[in-house]
Formats: sequence, C-alpha cells, structure tokens
Amino acid sequence: MRLTLTSWTAAAIMAAVVVSESEAQQAMYRPGMFACVRLREVLESNLTVETAGRMSSATSGREGDLLITATAGNAAALSIVAWYDSLRIWRVAAGSRMEPDASGMLGGQYRGDLTPDGSFTTRDRPFVPDEVHEVMDMSNALDDFLPRLPPRVLQVGEEWRSGDTLAVQRLSDSASGQRYRIRIERHGIVPPPAGDTLTPAYTRDLVDVGVAVWDLARGPLRYDHRIEVVAEIPASGGVKRSVRSQLQQHAIFERREDPDAAACAAGRAR
Repeated sequence: MRLTLTSWTAAAIMAAVVVSESEAQQAMYRPGMFACVRLREVLESNLTVETAGRMSSATSGREGDLLITATAGNAAALSIVAWYDSLRIWRVAAGSRMEPDASGMLGGQYRGDLTPDGSFTTRDRPFVPDEVHEVMDMSNALDDFLPRLPPRVLQVGEEWRSGDTLAVQRLSDSASGQRYRIRIERHGIVPPPAGDTLTPAYTRDLVDVGVAVWDLARGPLRYDHRIEVVAEIPASGGVKRSVRSQLQQHAIFERREDPDAAACAAGRAR
C-alpha cells in the first residue's frame, strides 16, 4: 500500500498528536512550573551516636517557607533559584534546647540545575551563619528536596527502577493529582571531600522512602518521605574508637498559594 502525500501528512499529524498527548501525561519538570512557587517545609530528625559503648542522642528540626523560581537552562535542565523567606531551626541535646536566630539565612540563594526527572545539581549555596551551622547543616538543603520521577509514563501499579538506587511506582491517583511512591537507596563508602585530609572515609547505608503528589500542570504539590541513614567510621589513623551513627528523618513539603511574581523577580535579581 502506498501513502499519498495527503494521507502521509495526516498520519504524521496524528502521530505527533499521540506523542504530544503521551508527553502531556508524563510527570516531568517543565519550564513554567516554577514561575514563582512557595513550598512550606517541615523537617524533624533524630540522631543517635554510639562510640566506645556510650550512646548519645539529639533531636532537631526546621520549618519554613521556601520560594523557588526557574527559567530554561542548558539542554533540557531548568535553572533554579531558591531561598527561604521564613525559617526556624532548633536542636535539643542533653536536655538543652538551642534555637538560633535564622534570619541571617533569609534571602540567601541556592542555585542549581534541575533535569526533567528531578536530578538536581547545586552550583551555588547561601552563606550559613556559624550559629545556624552548629545546629543544622543548611548548605545541602536543596540537594534531595524535590521528588525524583520516572522517565516515561507509568500505568497505575507499574514500577520503574534505575539499578539498585532508585525505584518509582505509580500509585492510584488522588483528588489532587498523580501519586508516586519513591524509594532511594545508597550504600557504600563515602570518601572525604577533595583536598580534605582530616575527615575520614566512612560507610553509609541510606534508605529514603516517600510518596509524592504531582499535578501535571503545576508540578509537585506534596512530598512526604522518611529517611534513615546508618554511618560507621572504623577506628584507624586519627580515629581512636569506631563511631556508629543512626539518623532518622521525616520531611514534608506542601505547595502553598503562589506569591506575587514580583517577589520572585526581585529575589532572582539579587
């Protein structure tokens, strides 16, 4: 059977429509989703450290509003700028509570590149005041903040995996949008940062499991996940006794009413 020019054109148009509809149903980060977005974050952590048969523990947390704006970047990535416009940080250890003034963090910018599947690479981090850093490391706050996504449309119940590190399963939709169960695992030795001769290498086992709610037009609406990290530093060199720590963390963000676009324009211009 030979296709005439007219029938071939019609077939091509129909194929393009099918691809477009398929892409429209795929959960992916797109330009326009972060014109100016406000996300409310609540995070709580419990840390237990054991060394030489002695154990100590501490709880900490933060809550605040994070503003995010994005423009089209290199290739398919989005160029992200984000900053806190409200933030509270606290830590309780040995019966003592610390809650430093976090106002020095407000407006400080995180900048990075976000790919359509949610992989984020940080390019710039804000200055973190010493009193805040003593309570919580805020330099990596955006590294795993947004949920990861599958590279194609999933049917309800279907799971997509990337090796042994990432698994994303499509759950039944809610009234708000699509739901995804996201599991991230990282196991192995973590080397010290380049040029750091004081920090020892350590073994780490990380498991991060949560559920994200996704709107096809607006992007992430909610991400509720729990992270457990077990780290061990063996006794060697400058480390006289082995150290084992266990961190359990619960993190939630919810999208709030978008702020005025002028607020994000002013923030990006800083």
